[in-house]
Amino acid sequence: AHNNIDTGIAIPKGKYNNSMKDPTTTTDKSTTMLVAQPKCLSTESYSLLLLVVSSFFYSGMACFVQLATRTGIPSTELVFMRGVFQGALVTAAMFFYNDPDHVQLIRRPFGSSPLVQKVVIARGAVGGLGFLFYYYTMSVLPIGDATTLLSLNPVITVLAASVFLKEAIHASHVFAAAACVAGSVLIAHPTFLFGPEHDGNVTTHHYPATGYLTAFLGACCGAAVYILIRSAGKAGVHVLQLLFSWCFFGLLYSAAIGMLLPWAFGIGNSFVLPASGVAWLYILGVCVFGSLGHFFMNYAARHAPAGLASIVRSSGILWSYLLEVLVFHQVPQRVTLAGVALVVIALVAIAIEKQHAVHQEKEKQLREDEANRLELQSNAYGSIGDDDDTEKATLL
Repeated sequence: AHNNIDTGIAIPKGKYNNSMKDPTTTTDKSTTMLVAQPKCLSTESYSLLLLVVSSFFYSGMACFVQLATRTGIPSTELVFMRGVFQGALVTAAMFFYNDPDHVQLIRRPFGSSPLVQKVVIARGAVGGLGFLFYYYTMSVLPIGDATTLLSLNPVITVLAASVFLKEAIHASHVFAAAACVAGSVLIAHPTFLFGPEHDGNVTTHHYPATGYLTAFLGACCGAAVYILIRSAGKAGVHVLQLLFSWCFFGLLYSAAIGMLLPWAFGIGNSFVLPASGVAWLYILGVCVFGSLGHFFMNYAARHAPAGLASIVRSSGILWSYLLEVLVFHQVPQRVTLAGVALVVIALVAIAIEKQHAVHQEKEKQLREDEANRLELQSNAYGSIGDDDDTEKATLL
């Protein structure tokens, strides 16, 4: 069934022989040129693999964000610069790719039909809104609390996908989503569960309730993004249109927060000019890693179930932890290692479930091909018999 995503037309399988091209595997040439797909993997399996790659690039981006913010650059300025960098690349690429009507994408950056435009604009708007919630959450809550609450994304996505996309909820999906949440809790070590860390002085911190609310809303926005990207894939939306939409709203929101609010109301930090070459290198790392991670996520999530996509993207928790150990030299604790193990178990469970599904699909295809072969053979014998009867009748 996953092969019908690209065309949006359900074509019965098994009605063609090996010498004919499977019509259900037809894809948009302009899209397949962007990322080559190995023949040994199905579209869905390859998409899930690309989501793991996306998680790695996003974790690398987060590492550069931490390094850049230590030089005094506001996070909103980093988002703005990444939007400019990614927007320039996407806009240039849209001159060389066409939509299904053979019209340059640059002429229809948000799509052609009203349905496509709604999905593309909603993806950018919701993604930008999720950024607002993410930014506020990170600014008022401890990093552990924020990471744990935002990691509820897979659970919300699995439930939402079953409602809006009619995706089936399997026991392996529920287990993997729960394992990801539990693993993130153990890795992030949130203060609302484990209490604040003390270094001899007992201190009590009171964090605003709005921070916990925006963390939950940010997780909901993340789930909505996966739903919208999956819907965009079914509607034939080009990945460059999704990227352009995020750039548009990302620049809009980051400019509003980083420029207008400090100037008009004195809220937040104004944009600053990087003071050193090292700071510029950190900014370049944010732009490159962020753009690559964003591209792979939007490209792959169009062709994978939203629930599975969100669970696989949780591998970013594992990548982030490894980078913290390697780059920031944090000493791992036993409880943290247990969290890492849970995330790995969740990903292995998904991999086993996918391998089992692919094996069943292959067996079903073989049975259908064999049945069709026997049917064609029977029809051929019947046709020969009819021809013999006709010849005998003519002679008589």
